[in-house]
Amino acid sequence: MNYYEHHLSDYFKDAGHLSMIEHGAYRLLLDAYYIREAPLPAEIKECCKLARASYKPERDAVAYVLREFFKLRADGWHQDRADREIERYKDKQAKAKRSAEARWNAPKKQTERNANASPNASRNAMRTHSEGNAHQTPDTKHQTKSSASTAEPPPVQPKAAPSPPAKVAPLVIELAVELRKVGVACTASHPRVLEWAAQGVTVQQALEAVQVARMRKPEGEPISANYLAPIIAEMRNPKPTPEPPWWNTPEATIAKGESLGIRAKPGEQMAEYRERIREAVKGQRAAA
Repeated sequence: MNYYEHHLSDYFKDAGHLSMIEHGAYRLLLDAYYIREAPLPAEIKECCKLARASYKPERDAVAYVLREFFKLRADGWHQDRADREIERYKDKQAKAKRSAEARWNAPKKQTERNANASPNASRNAMRTHSEGNAHQTPDTKHQTKSSASTAEPPPVQPKAAPSPPAKVAPLVIELAVELRKVGVACTASHPRVLEWAAQGVTVQQALEAVQVARMRKPEGEPISANYLAPIIAEMRNPKPTPEPPWWNTPEATIAKGESLGIRAKPGEQMAEYRERIREAVKGQRAAA
């Protein structure tokens, strides 16, 4: 997460008694929590690294804040409100992704209209051309030398008027108009808009990308067409979701331990089990 709401009244109601250094530790730990989208490490020294606590008063402040506002569980230090906000963010992100995928998989009506119009236009053109040839009177006269000298020259056919410049595609105009309605500064001549129209991006798909952009940018910050470009490209070619690090969840930790031949001892805390695995991993790297 690149953004989360900070309610001043709620914060000072719960944490107004903290000292300056404890306030700093709390805010840095919260920032790390939201960036990782996961609980803080169970080891306090690892939390000190996240909060950049180097001196003893700073480390003491981190330990105090953890005990005051977080709950230690098998997978690390939890903060209830942060968990709710992260879950709400992930749910909103998943809904936006499902909605976007549904839009991409839907039949493209504009393409179908163009496909249906092309054969009709070709048939009409062929019929008109054939009818013109059928009504044309064939010339059966044979021109002689004498008649050729006295015959009038054939009339000069007027040149066809040059074709008017191609009009901007209706989809390009529609994209530009609808994007401007939701605050995206662009015109029908914008290179990105022209590119999307050529790719068959519909208005609904572009608006879905705007929704994703609003989740990623701070509230009120403008969104440009260039900012939307990688989002639309990502939606058209979604990347596979990476596996979480082995230390983030108990299941991943156990799987990592099993791969190294390390099993949890009876009654062993998850933090201790992870520390043994971490030492084994360091040993492997040193031997490599």
